[in-house]
Amino acid sequence: MKKMKRKNVIILIILFIILFIVICFGIYIIKINKEKKHNQELTEQKKQQVEQYTKVSDFNSIEEVLLYLDSEFISQQNSEDENLDYVIKAKLKYGIDLEYKNYYEKLIEYSASAIKYKNFAIIDDEKNIEIIVLCNDSQSISSYYINNEKFYFDKLETKENIDNISKNETTKANNTCEILEKIMQNNWTTLNVELGSKESFYKNYDIYFDEGYRIRKINGIVYNIIFTEKYKENVIEELKVNSDKKQIENILGKPIFQTSNCLGYKTEKFYIFFSQDEISIYPVITYSTDEIIPIIENNESTKDVNVFINEFKKIWQDYDIFKTSKNSTILQYTLKGITIKLDNTTKQGIVLYSNYNGKIDKEHTLKDVVEKIVGLPENMNFINQDLVFLEEINRINCLDDYSEKDNFASKPILNKSSKFKAYIDIDSNQLCIVSINKRCANSELRENLDYGIWFEDNKLIYSVSGRGIYMYNAEERRYSTIVEGKENFKLIKIENKKLYYDEKIINL
Repeated sequence: MKKMKRKNVIILIILFIILFIVICFGIYIIKINKEKKHNQELTEQKKQQVEQYTKVSDFNSIEEVLLYLDSEFISQQNSEDENLDYVIKAKLKYGIDLEYKNYYEKLIEYSASAIKYKNFAIIDDEKNIEIIVLCNDSQSISSYYINNEKFYFDKLETKENIDNISKNETTKANNTCEILEKIMQNNWTTLNVELGSKESFYKNYDIYFDEGYRIRKINGIVYNIIFTEKYKENVIEELKVNSDKKQIENILGKPIFQTSNCLGYKTEKFYIFFSQDEISIYPVITYSTDEIIPIIENNESTKDVNVFINEFKKIWQDYDIFKTSKNSTILQYTLKGITIKLDNTTKQGIVLYSNYNGKIDKEHTLKDVVEKIVGLPENMNFINQDLVFLEEINRINCLDDYSEKDNFASKPILNKSSKFKAYIDIDSNQLCIVSINKRCANSELRENLDYGIWFEDNKLIYSVSGRGIYMYNAEERRYSTIVEGKENFKLIKIENKKLYYDEKIINL
């Protein structure tokens, strides 16, 4: 009997212990769930916050970057590797396939900015991914590695482009307009070619407004000629500026290049693109790379960006784009199909395009790379697109927008003109003056103004601090001086043909 009681007591004690453990475990689970829910709420709040960020510099930590990119931050600690400052553990959203290149470009760029351009590694143990990002003192990324491969995605992309390279067939076109024929006979120069009256210069183009074309020249050679709606003659074969798509395809066949707003062809002598109210022509050129190859090869050992760029420019002076800033340099030869890009993005070094027909070293061409005779050099990438076509699309997309860039909403221009709009071009920093009704030639102001104000719809009155107040007639493209002096010349308003500036008034 005593044994039975003792046994029952033991069972009760065990049950009590089990119950106690269950209750404690339940409390623990509830606590964990509460903490998890709380953390999820905090994470969601933080995510909503970072989703409102509008620029790279808004990010304050790699944790914020990972949240923004729908990835999971695990930890961050100081690195034991002397070449790295931090090691970040994370669960990344995607694998390292080429289709996710944009995700990783953002991850690298945003993270570097967030930790003030220290050297760091991001590691995803589950996906077996290690990203190492090295930065420099100029607050930019110098290089990055994914699983020990430098410029990982560029190499994937280049390999894919090389494997799928295609050569565009040329279109036959025999008859061109007289002005184009004479320019081609003169090896794409305008020497001894009667062009007409040059009305203005606008965004690198000489404007022959009444004649109906504008021409951009580089080193005296025609880079691009654009025929406008004012040109009424045939430009090529029986095609005019206003010819429709059906007429174009009936004569020239299926386009080699095409977008929603552009049809393009390549002949043996030139490219021709048809867009709304314009026909754009670029020359097809031949060139030697014999003098350039040694510069490319020498750069592998010197690594001096400035020397490399300057030597390139000295030999090839026909570049159409050259942009340089503290952390970036871009040198582009569109007609030759080559770009030198040195900046903090993933695409660095020499980029070749499908219209590149030079050598890649002293002995080999792109054809040899395609046929697997030789690999593309370390500092080269390849994009399977025609650079002339890409630049023409860029030109079309950057044409002046007559509705969005209205002058009355932009500083430092006051008032509003019904005939013209004025805005400062981001790239050139020039004040661009656009004829809204297209009855006048567009033009650029030759000076950097401090203040401007429209008068009588066609006259821009502007001031330059410490110099004076001037008037530019946008219809006649003629300058005149109103007053000179050392004042600030802050323009305030025009009323009853009186100009108010600083604390003075002058009759117009």
